Amino acid sequence: MGQGSGRAKIITVLLITAGIIAAAVGIFFAHNYYQEYLDKERLARGQPDNKNGGLEDKGTGEIPEGDVIVPDKGSQSEDPVDVGPDQEVQQVEEGIQRLQRAPDFELMDIEGNKVKLSDYRGKVVFLNFWATWCGPCRLEMPHFESAHQTFKESQEAVILAVNIQEGKEEVKDFLQDNGFTFPVLLDTSGKVAVVYRIHSIPTTYILDKDGIIQDVVIGPMEEANLLRYVEALSSE
Repeated sequence: MGQGSGRAKIITVLLITAGIIAAAVGIFFAHNYYQEYLDKERLARGQPDNKNGGLEDKGTGEIPEGDVIVPDKGSQSEDPVDVGPDQEVQQVEEGIQRLQRAPDFELMDIEGNKVKLSDYRGKVVFLNFWATWCGPCRLEMPHFESAHQTFKESQEAVILAVNIQEGKEEVKDFLQDNGFTFPVLLDTSGKVAVVYRIHSIPTTYILDKDGIIQDVVIGPMEEANLLRYVEALSSE
């Protein structure tokens, strides 16, 4: 009796341990997905492999479906600076940091319209990177939808949800099935995610009304957090 009970406990412990290991492996691969993609981009461009991570060492390439426009570091100009590939890499390598202007870009929305990040200057912007297969992304989306309805009334803020490397129809079906109506942009090539150094999703950049990065949140957000950011940034 005692021996059988002991074996049962051992089996239970082994099963729990196996579950924890499996979860950790899944998180590891999800977290490093975009790091691997970034390293491939860097090697393709003749840049050294970079394993440091963080927001301070970005690599980028040309974007087939939308031009990434990187402003000069510290530039206070209202207009983005369109730079060539060599200059673009040099500038992005210096990093996207808080209190710098967010790199402008142009992508297609879910309806096929071209949208620039700078189109939303004058509003607080929640620039979110996500995918339909991402569990934490799915958790935060009802909060985004609720906040989106509030922002439609106040016109003080906007959610721009950038889907990474998925097809238009797949994304459109996902949005329709779940009743999500906030703006979604399609980063089909994944290159904008590279510029913003997205290693794990969801990741949300919070931009003030001048397009300056005020914060970066990795992980799902709740509606209350979104509203607090808008209140704080609107009162400045």
